[in-house]
Order: sequence, then structure tokens, then C-alpha cells
Amino acid sequence: MNYPETFEALWSFYPKRIGNNPKRKAYNAYNARVKQGYDYDSMINGLKRYCVFCEKTGIINTSYVMHASTFLGLDENFLEEWEPPKIEIVETIEQKGRRLGINPGIGESMDAYKKRIAQAR
Repeated sequence: MNYPETFEALWSFYPKRIGNNPKRKAYNAYNARVKQGYDYDSMINGLKRYCVFCEKTGIINTSYVMHASTFLGLDENFLEEWEPPKIEIVETIEQKGRRLGINPGIGESMDAYKKRIAQAR
């Protein structure tokens, strides 16, 4: 089947996934959205946001990547913001000590060790 250039451009940009991702179903969903009045720009911009989301959450090449037909489907997932979750990395006291080059002393209590690390900031 020959697909329009706009769909082919969108399809080539879509993140890879494990498992099937039927192109014909994706095209049917794309075509239905076009008939509803959505334009290529709204879909490709949504896809760009989704690609960043997939990359930042580490789901590319997994089954967690949404089927393109779902992304372009009735739920209009391409309109979502697709903000990746903000992950706060909490450093343990031992990690902070290693980072600062402060090792616990033999027989030193954890409280004393924490105080030395806190003072070293």
C-alpha cells in the first residue's frame, strides 16, 4: 500500500517497540484524525513529545511503547503533554560519604559518621 508522505514521515519518527505495531492500523487511525480536522503538525508535535517521554522513561524498544494506532486513535493521545516524571535521586549517607571521601571510622557510630559528613559540606 502507498501511504501519503505526511504519514510516512510520522511513521519513520515513531519510537520502536518490541512486538507488533501494525502500520495499516496506524494509518487508519491517522486518516480518521485527519478527517476529524486534525493536521499533521498537531500529530507530529505530539509524537515528538511522546518520543522524549519514551526516551527519558527508558521504554524505547520495549512493549511499553504505545501502538501507533493507539497513539493516533480515538483517545487522541497525540494531544497529551507527555511530560516525563521528575525523578528525585536521594543519596544515602554512605554514598555521600564516599563522594566526599569520608569513610566511617572503625567502631564509629552511625550518628558520629553522619555528623562528620554534615560538617564536611
